[in-house]
Amino acid sequence: MSKTSVFTSITPLPAGITRQSVLETYHNHTEMIELNPLVVERFRCKPPSYAPAEEFYSTWYTIKDKVSYLPGGLATGSVSYHACFHDLPEGLQTHVYAPLGLDIRAKWSVGGSLPGEPKAPVELGIGAPREGLYIREDVRMKCNIMMMGFVKKTFKESHAKLVDRLVEKAHILESEAANARLKMLKEVAPGERMGHGSIFIAPPPGYTPMEHPQQGHENEYFSAALQDRHSGYSDQQHQQQQRHSNNSSLTSPQPHRLAHQSISSTTTELPGTQVYPGKSPALGRQMKFPAELPG
Repeated sequence: MSKTSVFTSITPLPAGITRQSVLETYHNHTEMIELNPLVVERFRCKPPSYAPAEEFYSTWYTIKDKVSYLPGGLATGSVSYHACFHDLPEGLQTHVYAPLGLDIRAKWSVGGSLPGEPKAPVELGIGAPREGLYIREDVRMKCNIMMMGFVKKTFKESHAKLVDRLVEKAHILESEAANARLKMLKEVAPGERMGHGSIFIAPPPGYTPMEHPQQGHENEYFSAALQDRHSGYSDQQHQQQQRHSNNSSLTSPQPHRLAHQSISSTTTELPGTQVYPGKSPALGRQMKFPAELPG
């Protein structure tokens, strides 16, 4: 009589570990197998005859585990089984076919979000953290009801160590990537560094600075604009000089202009006689007013 157990394991990732570094370890099947402390031997193999059609073209391995049947290693043994690995964009799927009808399906993924990424709703009931990334393993285990307790306990203990080693491996990958970026930054000339503020980012390997065609047209446009502006300033300066010379010539003393100005500005006041009818009693009385005549 068989029994099925479904459970999910969540392991928060420390700060500084990215999703990509964990996915790289997921997709390295040999490393994932060797991270399990129970594994003593493994090698690639062909799909077994009982492999279903959907798993036939997956990657198959023959794996040998060392198992302790009694506490303290009083009774130990080894178990060999087949396992297939199937890569996913967001993780890894595995399917183990072990003796005595033990069937284990597992799906590895990376959940959560980093600062700056959109936050997805957190699934309830699995103990997932609300912030940061975490390793998620969804397991569906089917085996004999008498073996379920032992198999489940052994599986969880071994995979807890596997996850600890996986996190340490991710730390190493992040450190190597950071060191590679620093080394590349030192090898790049300061004039070719790209970045904002005091944080510089080295260009990718093989980068050669090239002028964009549009940038070349813009440079030509700005050069022509500067020339036009310079010529405009020269013309304006020349016009100002001409005005200055004209003003100087106008303000210089000239006899005929002075004589004309003196004549035109001279006015002569002569007494004039003019009759203005009004309401005065003496209607016929003459009134004298001074009049200005051009002289």
